[in-house]
Amino acid sequence: MTVPRREWRGQESAAIVTPHEVFGWRVHRHILPAGTSMVVVSARSVARSAAPNRALYVRGRGVVTNSFGGQFDDRVPGLFTGERPDHPKGTTTVTAAEELEFWCFNWHANRGALPALTPLRFPQGGVFHGNEGDRILVCAGSLGRHEPGNTFRVSGVELAAAPGTYALVIGGERA
Repeated sequence: MTVPRREWRGQESAAIVTPHEVFGWRVHRHILPAGTSMVVVSARSVARSAAPNRALYVRGRGVVTNSFGGQFDDRVPGLFTGERPDHPKGTTTVTAAEELEFWCFNWHANRGALPALTPLRFPQGGVFHGNEGDRILVCAGSLGRHEPGNTFRVSGVELAAAPGTYALVIGGERA
């Protein structure tokens, strides 16, 4: 058990949440309507490696403020929380400036574990070359015939990525 993960809690928001099971892991697709907010309260600063969430933002824009009154960045397509700096102590509010969509793996929902995740980003489209056997979750756009919410294992073929495609490589299967 990692103490910071137990001291960081989200509060209810107006988000529309759709659960998915992918390779044995739980992931939630969140849509936050424009003008609504979600709030996270952290009892202390949390190293990103100890944070309970890993999210990939795929659509819209969210403005972030913290309890110190600072606006410290925006949530935009392609942002992956696993690559961000440590999370600050206090209350953090994300307000959707536009309808905001993100896919989130949560430590609590996955019984105290998180998979290794690597984001794939094709904002302009392109070609996807994966490693044989990689586990992929498409979150927005399409990779070949795979649409949002679809999972597949890479089979050595190149796949066309539509503009605005975001996906995650999921490191390992959960039993």
